Amino acid sequence: MLTHSRFVLLITWLISALFLTALSAQAAPDDLMASCRFEGAKCGYVDSAGKTVIAPQLDAAERFHDGRAKVRLAGLYGFIDETGEVIVPFAYDQVSRYWSGFAQVRKDGRTKLIDRQGKVIVPARYDYIIPLDQRHFLVGERQNHRDHIRLIFRGPLLPSRVNWSLLNVSTEATTNLGRGEILLFSDGPKAKFWQKRQGTYALIDTNGNPLADGFDHVQMLRYDRAIVGRGGRRGAVDGSGKLVVPLAFDNVSYFDKDKWTVFKRNRKHGYIDRNGKVMIAARFDQAYRFEGETARVKLGADWLKIDRSGKLLAARETCPDGLKRVRRGDQFVIAGTDGKPINEETYARVTLKCGSPARVAKARGQYGFVAKDGRLLTGRYFAQVLPFFEGVAAVRPTRDTLGIIDVDGRFLVEPVQTKARVFTSGGGRTGFEINWDWILLDRALALELAKDPSRLTAEPSAWSGCRRDGVKITKTGRRFVYSDALGKPFIAGDYDYATCFNRGMAWVAVQERQKWCQIDKSGTLFEDTCRCSQPVFSVFAPKPRPQDVSCYEHGLAKVRKMLKRR
Repeated sequence: MLTHSRFVLLITWLISALFLTALSAQAAPDDLMASCRFEGAKCGYVDSAGKTVIAPQLDAAERFHDGRAKVRLAGLYGFIDETGEVIVPFAYDQVSRYWSGFAQVRKDGRTKLIDRQGKVIVPARYDYIIPLDQRHFLVGERQNHRDHIRLIFRGPLLPSRVNWSLLNVSTEATTNLGRGEILLFSDGPKAKFWQKRQGTYALIDTNGNPLADGFDHVQMLRYDRAIVGRGGRRGAVDGSGKLVVPLAFDNVSYFDKDKWTVFKRNRKHGYIDRNGKVMIAARFDQAYRFEGETARVKLGADWLKIDRSGKLLAARETCPDGLKRVRRGDQFVIAGTDGKPINEETYARVTLKCGSPARVAKARGQYGFVAKDGRLLTGRYFAQVLPFFEGVAAVRPTRDTLGIIDVDGRFLVEPVQTKARVFTSGGGRTGFEINWDWILLDRALALELAKDPSRLTAEPSAWSGCRRDGVKITKTGRRFVYSDALGKPFIAGDYDYATCFNRGMAWVAVQERQKWCQIDKSGTLFEDTCRCSQPVFSVFAPKPRPQDVSCYEHGLAKVRKMLKRR
């Protein structure tokens, strides 16, 4: 078994820096998708056509932000640019994503801030560093050093058990902010933040002075508007902290690129502009945002559409490309820009997804897609069809067969017999459940399945598949084997238990050590990660461990018990 060595990691990085760009090409970062479905489960980047753009030499890879992607190799994090060049070396235990030109990186228990070229802006003196502008930063130190450090925040609220201060890097002066609750004002530096003081929120500038205060409810800034509230009433401030939408509504939805948003007053919904002027009075039971020049609203039991004047558009739904759903008695037809049906068919149900073929139901058990020219894709109906995403959709001719088509009706994956379960996520995306493995369908996965559909046809196994990188784990006795998405084994070891890879690392239970340790995709075991307690399941009220049972065996028994329940 290989063991971890920092010297080996340094050599690994030096070598990787030479060949990460081997397959790179000019492509916009937003067009690149990280994929780990290569030989050895190594990660690289593919474009929207499934072509490899950045060679698969990484253990973990994430999406690009600010022209930089967070990647991992041999247990350490770094950053690459869209050509695959290593910009920030693989030298950190934790890193955030880039955020308005800055990233937090953590090494040996301390955090520092770097710019897009890897230059240190704030040295490693703090646990947290949040940029407010190019010179001012929120910096924080934990009150309890056993608290976990989280460098990526899912929302505005920053950790509470932290001593926060304002840092000016030009003068190196710091201003203590006390122990009030701190919230981000925006998803990028705006030289301001929210702080809770004496029970209410104030908007604070980089000098520590309040710009606006007295709010009991605040949200993050979106499109130069942040929702605020006081005494059960809602309004909004702009990026300077000025109250531009008066506190006159029961609720106000967040602002986006559209010039209007939804408000609620006296249990009814209407629309206001960015300055709080009522554009459509509150008379709807529910209301959605405008998409183009129309919006969906609910009056009583009926869902209808309205235009910008508030006029009801009856039972007609329109897409920007001109397609319309028009009711004809108890049936529907699809009309074009001229108002005439695009074909001679009528349907029991029509679902328009603008920019994609319309999903139709001819009758129970007869579902299909209709193109803009009126053509029925593939020329047939199916027992089930799932929504399009990135130009691909799953179809089921029968309940035990599955295929994948593109927007032109071509089969990327011909229908095959499968026991895979199909689901639709909350975001409307299609996914498959195979061997406890939940996989969301996108174009990259469709192209991989087109080359090798065996993942759909494989018999359910007694062990595990891993959805992130297509890795499959098989077990014979105490021998665990990791196989990549191509079916090739790349790690084999005698373990009591083994988990899927997460961010390029997997946990294995090592009998000889009586410990759980992490390995990377080369099988290297990292000594400094080893622990006796199991890392697989979170147990909120664990039973006391018997004195005659070791920490390792107690945790292993818990894992096996949980697996039997599944």
